[in-house]
Amino acid sequence: MDEKKKRGRPKKKEPEVSSVENEQSKTINMSSEQVREEKITLSQVQERWQRVFSAYANSDFKTIAANWNGAWSQLNNPFLQNARIKQINSPAKKLDQEVVQDALSNPENSEKPLMQLSMWLYYTNYVYNLLIKLNRDTAKYNWYYLP
Repeated sequence: MDEKKKRGRPKKKEPEVSSVENEQSKTINMSSEQVREEKITLSQVQERWQRVFSAYANSDFKTIAANWNGAWSQLNNPFLQNARIKQINSPAKKLDQEVVQDALSNPENSEKPLMQLSMWLYYTNYVYNLLIKLNRDTAKYNWYYLP
């Protein structure tokens, strides 16, 4: 108990130098130019999955596992995840009447403009906001008793 406790923050320690080889700084830039804005229809998705399943229908387990590992490494790519999140969470946007009419006439291919308009209405129109809040808490009762 001879030593007094020192007050304040402890002094910074210098980081230890490690013996890591090939330690080079790398910069990766992601811009909006890398994200492609393609319109994909439901039939295109169905055709793609049919091709995938038909390609692996007669394969052995080792081939499927090796291909799954290759695909899984791409799923954890942070740049792909960032692009997907940006596609899902579109900002609120007021649209012209012609754009809204086109989107409503072809809703399966114009999901993004309709989502943007919906978010804009949610934040600017109180009645629409109340309708969304009321309907999201309404029970659907889409369950059945099995005999």
